[in-house]
Amino acid sequence: MSFPYEDMPFTPLGSIVISSFHVEEKAKEFGHSTDDEFSLLFIHGLLHILGYDHEVDNGEMRDKEEEIIVKFNLPKSLIVRTQG
Repeated sequence: MSFPYEDMPFTPLGSIVISSFHVEEKAKEFGHSTDDEFSLLFIHGLLHILGYDHEVDNGEMRDKEEEIIVKFNLPKSLIVRTQG
């Protein structure tokens, strides 16, 4: 989950909350490491904080997420696996 902050001077972009239980479950389900799953969820949350929204955009978030995961040689994320 990601929680963007309201526009205020000198505040962080927002917060990202990632469940370690969810990370472990999904890593096992998709056959990759917990570090990779954590990284995928962090990237996804960060993109939301930066203003991307895969629920309403025309694939911009998916494209940006795929670009980042390819650059860091990560496994495909849920958004990349299910859209396209």
